[in-house]
Amino acid sequence: MTTIEAKRAPIISTTTSRADRRFSWLTVEVALWMAIVIVAVGLRAYNLGWRLMQDSEAVQALSAWHFLQGEGAAATVNSPFLFTLNFFAFALFGGSEVAARLGPVLCGLALVILPVSLRRQLGRTGALVAGALLALSPTALFFSRFVDGGIAVAAGALAVAGGLFNYLEERRPGHLYLAAAGLSVALTAGPGGYTVLLVTGSFVLLAAFWGTSLWRERIRAAWQALRQDGAVTGTAVVILAGGFVLLSTTFLLHFPGLGQAADLLPAWLRAFVTADGTPWYFHLQLLSLYEPLALVLGLGGVGYFLVARRSDMFLAFLTWWIALALVIYLLAGGRTASDVLLLVLPLTLLAAAAIGRLLDSSRQEFAWDREGLFLAVAGGVAVYSHLEWAAYAITQKYDFFVLGLLALALMVVLTLLYFFWFGPAQTLRAGGLALAMILAVTVVAAGLHVTFPRSEDPREPLVGTPSTTGLRDLFKTMERASLFETGDPRGVEVTVDRAVGPVLLWYLRDWPAVHVVDRLDPSVVSPVVLSPAEDAPVVGEQYAGQDFIVQETWRLGNVSAVEGLRWIMFRHAASRPEARRVVLWVIARPEETEASSGDME
Repeated sequence: MTTIEAKRAPIISTTTSRADRRFSWLTVEVALWMAIVIVAVGLRAYNLGWRLMQDSEAVQALSAWHFLQGEGAAATVNSPFLFTLNFFAFALFGGSEVAARLGPVLCGLALVILPVSLRRQLGRTGALVAGALLALSPTALFFSRFVDGGIAVAAGALAVAGGLFNYLEERRPGHLYLAAAGLSVALTAGPGGYTVLLVTGSFVLLAAFWGTSLWRERIRAAWQALRQDGAVTGTAVVILAGGFVLLSTTFLLHFPGLGQAADLLPAWLRAFVTADGTPWYFHLQLLSLYEPLALVLGLGGVGYFLVARRSDMFLAFLTWWIALALVIYLLAGGRTASDVLLLVLPLTLLAAAAIGRLLDSSRQEFAWDREGLFLAVAGGVAVYSHLEWAAYAITQKYDFFVLGLLALALMVVLTLLYFFWFGPAQTLRAGGLALAMILAVTVVAAGLHVTFPRSEDPREPLVGTPSTTGLRDLFKTMERASLFETGDPRGVEVTVDRAVGPVLLWYLRDWPAVHVVDRLDPSVVSPVVLSPAEDAPVVGEQYAGQDFIVQETWRLGNVSAVEGLRWIMFRHAASRPEARRVVLWVIARPEETEASSGDME
């Protein structure tokens, strides 16, 4: 009789399979996205309240703060969407620089995450690269920590692009809803929302009538689907219109915001007939200084589209976006620094698509003894050239400049030899990876410098007109005067001339005895008075005054080649910034004067 023994399945295999199923979602792609988001959060949240507020930030934050305190509807709101975010941030966390900047931080994180919606258009690798580039982008990083609606406009624009092109390809309602929500954010965040609307609407019209047969077919099919499915179309309209109303009115708490959102269109149009002294090439300067990777590889992506991929609808849209936005901001005299984000975004997406293709190709054909050696040599040459030119900028010795040029010439010769030995395909791949690597290091360095150690340096064009450390000294002196006068560091009565600017009014928001006047007069008797240094003093003889530098402005004038190189590399310049001063007047009590006289006797 044969005995058959039953084999018992090992318990460990069941446990392992359950563990595998539990973590099946954690792919390499998901892990990389998580790493990108963690880096983006860290860069945007670190020491968020350290930098002093600027005028434009203070105006936006004060409007929400005053409304929260029950002081009536805000008269000046540059971004109704940001007003809404600030209102709720102040209600939850109190008034502070950190709370005022939470809205831009969230919009900046959305900008980093939204390339997930473009995996079909950019490829999985390209979308990952886009997220990484936007996480490290100097302009996106800076304006993610700045109270300005520009970063929200950019996030809305990316949502519109992702939702629209996915809907054209798949016609799933969720994509249409994403585009509608993104447009409602862009149109309430700032005047740039109408640049987004013009770019997107004009491209769809051009593609529908003059695009390739595939483009026309996609647009017509999407239009037919919208006409046939009234529920989806109605929901999208409700999301767009409802989002516009709710976001502009702070969820029906601030109805004047609806008119302020409507005023963004006239503000966008006025930019074409007004001039603020900003040179026409301002945005090109910002792109060259802070976004060389997006500029160089993005324009390379435009060339690739024109030569080899003219049937790609999304690449055509990005090319149209760059061209039209560039024309708009070259013509508009009332341009702002944050408008550059609407140029950075399409350039970054094109650069990400190009880098993604390079990485996908390298994964299959990369050879360390060829491309790896080329990357090592190119990196070494770039570092050597940088050091030589830095020495030239500091010492003005021409020998250093020549050595840097010779190093670059050597790299050109080696690239030509590489081309003859290994052919154009490998040369293009190795050269593209080397260029991307060098530009990426440059971008990271520029972003960290302008965001942290030089965020209050007026020689940084992206910074604009920063508040200075003299503002901190001013308030420390005021607190000492208040402590002496009342025993409370903020209890003294203060009269403030409104002309001192919104930044000082923001920092005085917690002082209980502050009186803001349109013009000072000799009848003022409060112990402390603040006035702009430009005006003649109107306080009585019993006051003693001390001026403080509270803001600085700097413009690049006519400089020599060496000075220009020094400024590009280190932001050092011979010319000093122009200072704006505020005078702190403190009353001298009679008993204090007598005591001082007695001490002198």
